[in-house]
Amino acid sequence: MNQLDRTLREMDLQFFAEGKHGVTLNMAADCLENSEDAVFLDVRTEEEAGFVRFKNVLHIPLNQLPDRLGELPQNQPIIVFCTSVVRASMAAFYLRAEGITAVRTLLASSEEMVKLFSSSRVFSRKTSTNQQQCN
Repeated sequence: MNQLDRTLREMDLQFFAEGKHGVTLNMAADCLENSEDAVFLDVRTEEEAGFVRFKNVLHIPLNQLPDRLGELPQNQPIIVFCTSVVRASMAAFYLRAEGITAVRTLLASSEEMVKLFSSSRVFSRKTSTNQQQCN
């Protein structure tokens, strides 16, 4: 069985049903506080990103992801997000199929992401006691 087959088998419905693909807002905030913990990948369209831009985020629209894989770090977990969870999950699935296994989907709405990426939100929240979420 090759790597792609193993990855696809690992990403069955049970994987998604158990929430293993996702990162909550609090988990993401913990990762965001220490930028070495994870890279946030924005897969929104150029038009969507034009409405709200986030600092310290790598923006690669979903349709450009296959051509821009080389821009992704190989040694850090990746947390993917979009305006809904759907495209982020598609991107995470694609990245896992390409061999990038330390990838998770941010389970948050656009409004929640704005709160997450605003510095006052990140620095005013209480730090979670669970530090394993980034990978």
